[in-house]
Amino acid sequence: MTIIVAGAGVSGLTCAVALLEAGTGVVVLTAGTPSGTVSAVAGAMLGAVFGSGDERSLDWERRCDAVFRQLAGDPATGVRLLAAPEPGPGLPPWVAEVPGYRDVLTGSRLPPGFTSGFAAELPFAVGSAVTMTGSTRRSVMTEPEPTKPPATRSEDPAIPAGAPPVRSGMFLLELVPVPVSDVDRAKAFYSERLGFHVDVDVRPADGVRIVQLTPPGSACSITLVTGIPWLDMPAGSLRGLHLVVSDIEEARAALIDRGAEVGPVQDLGGVFYASFADPDGNTWTLQHMPWRA
Repeated sequence: MTIIVAGAGVSGLTCAVALLEAGTGVVVLTAGTPSGTVSAVAGAMLGAVFGSGDERSLDWERRCDAVFRQLAGDPATGVRLLAAPEPGPGLPPWVAEVPGYRDVLTGSRLPPGFTSGFAAELPFAVGSAVTMTGSTRRSVMTEPEPTKPPATRSEDPAIPAGAPPVRSGMFLLELVPVPVSDVDRAKAFYSERLGFHVDVDVRPADGVRIVQLTPPGSACSITLVTGIPWLDMPAGSLRGLHLVVSDIEEARAALIDRGAEVGPVQDLGGVFYASFADPDGNTWTLQHMPWRA
């Protein structure tokens, strides 16, 4: 495996060396040599972080500085410790916290136009990473080749809109086959009477039909299938599929308005149910748990 590192300043060279030490091939892409990077004139450490009061940022700054200083001891890294003047309009109160701080600059030691400053020994990029494993090279680019970024999930037509990524360790229940005797009749019931969204209605082979529908807001769909033997079940044999709702009376009324026959609401120990069936007798129930509303 080869990893591309963009930039040959202190941060870029540090990443490159760390990857090389880990045995990874590295290509450093840079618009110029390390002496032409921002790090060559600015170091890679100073900034508003010292005045931020954020202990986490300060801790990270100090840890990075320690790594850079360790790398500076190896000529192969391209990192050196050099004395650098840091002029400014005023001396910051945190100046003594700067790693490598030496002293305050005054008079002729300051560049023209500056009234104060300080000197510090800081990490700078003055060289380039060299081959440590035989699998790395440095490539200088003056104009990077335009590349097309990989399609995002929303841009890739092969990925259904809204399909969540499947993470390691997940076992997602996303499809439940519902056995029916008449796919067209069942499709009409689920889409028109219950308001399920029709995701798929395809005939991928002779004698095979697959219809997939999804209840509003659900992460799990149902499928109505003909012609696939290993999905054969007696029509109407499915029992007790649950549709969880936030307001069972409202949901029941909505289904009745659509033409579905829904039984009365029953209170079973603080959980509420209202049952119904599809034309083949597969049974469903609305379920309401008040604490989830």
